Amino acid sequence: MLSAIRAFAKSPFATALLAILIVSFGIWGIKDVFRTGGLSDLVVKAGARPPITKAQFKQTFDEEKANQEQRSGQTLSNEDAVKAGLDRYVAERLASSEALGALMSAEGINPSDQLIANELRKITAFFNPITGQFDKQTYLRQLAARHISEAEADNEFRDTIAQHHYLAGLAAGLKAPRAYGLVQAAVQKQGLDFGWFALGPNTVEQPAKPTDAELNAFLKQNAAQATKPEMRRLSVANFSAAKLALTIPAPEAEVQKRFDFEKDTLSSPEKRTVVEVTVKDMATGARVAQELRAGGNPVAIAKAAGGQATTFPATAKSAIADRKLADAAFALKQNEVAGPVQGDLSLAVIKVIDILPAKTATLADSRAKIETEVKQQDAKQKVYDIVQKYQDVHSGGAPLADAAKAAGAEVVSLPPITAQGGALNGARVNMPPKVLQQAFSLPQGGESDVIDMGQGEYWVVHVDQVIPPTLFTLDEQIGPQKIRDLVTKQVMTRELFKRLHAKADALLAEIKKGKSLEAAAAEVGAKLTQATDVTRAAAQPTAPGQPPPYSSELLGRLFQSKPGDVVVAEDTKPGLVIARLDKVVEPPPEVLAGLADAAREQITRAMFNDLGEATTLAAQKKVKTIVDLKQARQALGVADDVAPAKPKS
Repeated sequence: MLSAIRAFAKSPFATALLAILIVSFGIWGIKDVFRTGGLSDLVVKAGARPPITKAQFKQTFDEEKANQEQRSGQTLSNEDAVKAGLDRYVAERLASSEALGALMSAEGINPSDQLIANELRKITAFFNPITGQFDKQTYLRQLAARHISEAEADNEFRDTIAQHHYLAGLAAGLKAPRAYGLVQAAVQKQGLDFGWFALGPNTVEQPAKPTDAELNAFLKQNAAQATKPEMRRLSVANFSAAKLALTIPAPEAEVQKRFDFEKDTLSSPEKRTVVEVTVKDMATGARVAQELRAGGNPVAIAKAAGGQATTFPATAKSAIADRKLADAAFALKQNEVAGPVQGDLSLAVIKVIDILPAKTATLADSRAKIETEVKQQDAKQKVYDIVQKYQDVHSGGAPLADAAKAAGAEVVSLPPITAQGGALNGARVNMPPKVLQQAFSLPQGGESDVIDMGQGEYWVVHVDQVIPPTLFTLDEQIGPQKIRDLVTKQVMTRELFKRLHAKADALLAEIKKGKSLEAAAAEVGAKLTQATDVTRAAAQPTAPGQPPPYSSELLGRLFQSKPGDVVVAEDTKPGLVIARLDKVVEPPPEVLAGLADAAREQITRAMFNDLGEATTLAAQKKVKTIVDLKQARQALGVADDVAPAKPKS
């Protein structure tokens, strides 16, 4: 088992898997044994591990909600997020992580402190930008930003690495049976012979243009889709350091002062691309050194010598973990070879492939960046002073517009917008989600305090009018399109397809009585077309922007039919298709042989995913995971009856 894990850990798949787990850790984390919380405060509990408390759950929930808001561009209240099931999603993800962590400990998979330290020092986000080396203070600052202690982070890494090793062991040797690949390939390449003809809009009488009464009836019948959301008219004041920075100069003395402060950071140390080949003994090392000097391939040379080749691309000396090998590498010239060298960790031969000289920053090269920073810093202070003046005037009784004018700011009145910041004409307001959320939490006439968005950005919002949800009227527009035109098209299209289906039903009845497909096509002025060896792939577009040859509905029905059956389905263009299945074409063995291996790999990946899910379920069952959504919703300040709560498990 250990040898299988080691072999798998060297594969590209293992590297990708570890990357996925590390990203997962970054988003979710795996709460460790140093976190506390009593049973009365728990949201998630997995075996003997300390519970995830309400505070910990809320932090993870807030992070995920912020991620979803950023992806969608829409603001979510906690209540809306719970209605959408986000609380359950977060809780179950945490429960899976906790259960897997408990399972790893129960199975005795506990990475050593040294392994944790080694993996931690590979993460470039924790490197010092000057030295290119792991920097503990940078590491601690990033942990503090996430409200995680060093002990907590160490244990999160421990769980992540343990899961990586466990999954690597599960995946080693996993291979779907070849017969599975053959079956999958046979399904993909199975073809159909069928005859068909199109039943286009011109084959039936065109529907008359609907009356206003019919259009309004359609709106009422589809009220859920035809109702405008609540909208609001807002007045907003934006105090922006970013905008102010574009209009102010950068004093030369401040530019020079800031450059002197940042000079070391802007400069870069000498970096080298170094190849390291580990060897077993001095004699082997001498032979490897000779072959590297002759220009041999390091990977092939390492393999023949029973060692391993590692490349350090454009790496600073301080970023090479082995101090002795780093000293030797940075004493060489380009293309020179040294070794064998006895390092702190291994005996190795090293070769310098490329040298990037150190670069000392100059003010001329860095002026644009430094001036921008000086302006931004100065603007932040000026905007802060403006906001203070606004608050002084406003607290003295002046309304929003007057107080903003006195402070040198402008108040903008916005057209009616939705909670997502959109107007009916398709335009969007450039307003942060946090400000929109505040605007839609106030009553009509309500006004926010100064909303500090950070980085010198401040907002104040006043609700001028609340427009409740109402049904669209025919004379309104959405963007460039009139509601009347949209609804007219919908009503006429629905009536047209009703007539097309009635015509198709009549033709099918005649075909069942013995009428040929050719005669049915001729009756509607269509031409019968014969299709041969059509596979499922024919439901996919052959070029970007082009419709597929056949609709997925048509092929889906034909692949579920038997020869002689006649089916009706929508066409890839407006209208219907009537088709008769003539023959099922099985692919020849020589075609399947070439596709079976690729299909087998796809099935293997699916099996691995299923195995991972099964492992998670087994872990939750074994450690008796508890998820308490009632406590979770209390942590979010949401009533428990907002959405159906999952019973405690």
